[in-house]
This record gives sequence, structure tokens and C-alpha cells, in this order.
Amino acid sequence: MRSIREEMGVVNHKKVLNTVPLSQRQLQRAFKKIYGITISDYMRLARVNAIHNYLLSGVMDLTRISYSLHFADQAHLSKGI
Repeated sequence: MRSIREEMGVVNHKKVLNTVPLSQRQLQRAFKKIYGITISDYMRLARVNAIHNYLLSGVMDLTRISYSLHFADQAHLSKGI
């Protein structure tokens, strides 16, 4: 979870798999059992949290936030939330 939060939800599943000694399916089941949500859902929540923090800080406009969090554009960001 820490690596997902540190990367603001923009992390490859393979990178997460490399940090734990489990198969992909074992990790998915264990994560869901422990945290009650899927890894993908947690990544989405981390991205939404990052968007929220950027908007509150006023550091970036929505276009720059979109690109920094690997959305194609603002519309893609809006659909992803």
C-alpha cells in the first residue's frame, strides 16, 4: 500500500508484484481480504486523493494534474474519477 500511495496510484501492477513474494492471484485475494477493496480500486482512490491534494494546494491547474497522474487529458481524468 505504501508504494501505491507514494506513487499517487500511478504504479504498474508488476511493480507491486515485485515487492511481495506472492503470485498475482494470491496478492489480489489477500489484498481484498485484508483491506476490503481490490488493488485497482485502491490505486484509483490514491489517484483521486492526489487530485484532491493538488487542487487544494493550488500548485497545478487541472490540465497539468491530469498529465502528471497519467491521464490522457482532463476529460479522461473526469471519467476516471
